[in-house]
Amino acid sequence: MLSTAGQVEKFMTDLKLDPQTTGWDKIRTDLNQVSNAFGIAPATASGDQNTIPCIQAVGAGQSKKLVAECLQVSPATHPPCNSQNSCQLIISEIKRSCSLLGQGKPSFCAEYK
Repeated sequence: MLSTAGQVEKFMTDLKLDPQTTGWDKIRTDLNQVSNAFGIAPATASGDQNTIPCIQAVGAGQSKKLVAECLQVSPATHPPCNSQNSCQLIISEIKRSCSLLGQGKPSFCAEYK
């Protein structure tokens, strides 16, 4: 039984089926957007999704929210809080920055443990 998106990706690749016909391209795109939004490894085995700009991966609204949160907590002189960076990079900076803050950190930091 296939239990992960990576296993399904390998299965689809091994079968050499047309991804357009099977619908896997749409599923793969959706899974990668969700993965990037939550700062986890891409769901598929192919391609480096960490290079896709966040605005393309999750859309303008969600990327704007991530950038705003990043800017609110990052102590960096030149933080990677830019929607043209990958969502994973932005989320990593939010996690890092939130971990540096003591009491009084923004409530959204609880989402990035």
